[in-house]
Amino acid sequence: MKNTVLAVAMGLCAAATGASAQQAYGGVVYDLAYPHQGDNGDATGIVGGLRFGDGATTFGGEMDLGVAGSVDYHALRLRGIVRNDMGQFAMFGGLGLSRYDLDAGGSNEGYNFGLGVDYEVTSGIDLRGEFIRDIMWGYTDSTNLRMGVMFGF
Repeated sequence: MKNTVLAVAMGLCAAATGASAQQAYGGVVYDLAYPHQGDNGDATGIVGGLRFGDGATTFGGEMDLGVAGSVDYHALRLRGIVRNDMGQFAMFGGLGLSRYDLDAGGSNEGYNFGLGVDYEVTSGIDLRGEFIRDIMWGYTDSTNLRMGVMFGF
C-alpha cells in the first residue's frame, strides 16, 4: 500500500510539472457514514489538496484524514481530482486509495471514488457537498455523504 501511495503521489507531481497555474486548499469536513454492514455513524476530518491547470477544467491531488467520530475506524484517502468550474458552482470527481485504521486494531485498504459540488461563497471560501464510496478489501464497504468548508490559499 505504501508503495502504491508513493507511486500515485509521484505520478501526480510528474503530471503537474507542465501545468502553469496551481491553487492549494484545505478545509474541514463532516461525513455521514453508511457502512454496508453494521451501524451508521459520522466522522469529522481535515482535507488538503493542490489543483493545477488553466481554464475551467483543473486536476490535482487531495488527501483527507478522519480525526474523530462515531465510526469504528479513521479513514485516510489519497485521490486524484478532476474539477470543472462553472462560475459560482464547480463539479468534481475523484478516484483514489483508501486506508481504514481500525479502532479494534489493525488496518484495511481499498479504493474510493466520489462525485461532488463546490459552491463559491467568496473568492477564498467554498462550501462542499460530496458522495464518496469506499470499496475495502476484507472489510465492509462504506458510502459517505460529506459536507465541508474549503479555504483557498
